[in-house]
Amino acid sequence: MLLAGCTSPPKPLEPATIGPGATDTGSVITALVTSTLTSTLSPRTEEAPLVTSAVSLTSIPTRTALPSATRTPEVTAMPSVVAPSSATPGPATPSAAPTVLPAPTLAPAPTLAPGLEGVVIATDHNVYGTGDVVVVTVHNGLQIPIFGLTGRTYCTIVSAQRKEGNAWQEQGRCLVSGPPGWIEIPAGAWQTVELLPRLFEDRPLPAGQYRAVFPYRLESTFGSDSVAYAPEFVIVAR
Repeated sequence: MLLAGCTSPPKPLEPATIGPGATDTGSVITALVTSTLTSTLSPRTEEAPLVTSAVSLTSIPTRTALPSATRTPEVTAMPSVVAPSSATPGPATPSAAPTVLPAPTLAPAPTLAPGLEGVVIATDHNVYGTGDVVVVTVHNGLQIPIFGLTGRTYCTIVSAQRKEGNAWQEQGRCLVSGPPGWIEIPAGAWQTVELLPRLFEDRPLPAGQYRAVFPYRLESTFGSDSVAYAPEFVIVAR
């Protein structure tokens, strides 16, 4: 039997052996009871505490937060400034307009350099309209008289020549019958000649590019001709 206060389990009793010659029934029963009580009252081995194996928390990788979409700051487009163009615009195609007669311009008066002698002629304008009178001035800057022959343009001593291609053709032919005559211009004198139609049959000088020509002879009507030319002028159709 297990006695109270025992610290170590008693050694279990060996069952009584009932020999062939045993006749004590009480002893047998006592042995059986004792064995039963011993097994029942023997201290239960302290159960090992239930150990729950700790779950090894494997280091779960931290969930990397997806990078949020970087919001690009909204940029307000500045109004573009167009620089003024330095190119010069081409001229607009002018519409057809009636022909305007340019205003006549004065031609320079004939002049001689100091100490230079000669014969000079010039017109009073550079531009004329058809029907205008062309005035030609002849200056004899020589120390001797000169002579001019009539019978040229409108029977004067001056020839109005019009440019036709590469040649110059005299205009305003003289329709007066009879021989031409000589006109003397003294030394240092001026002679004015007007080129205009004088007869009914005469026609105005046509439009074109012109020059005035003055053939003359020195001292007398004999000998060869010298020629003086005026700057070119223009006659515009009206």
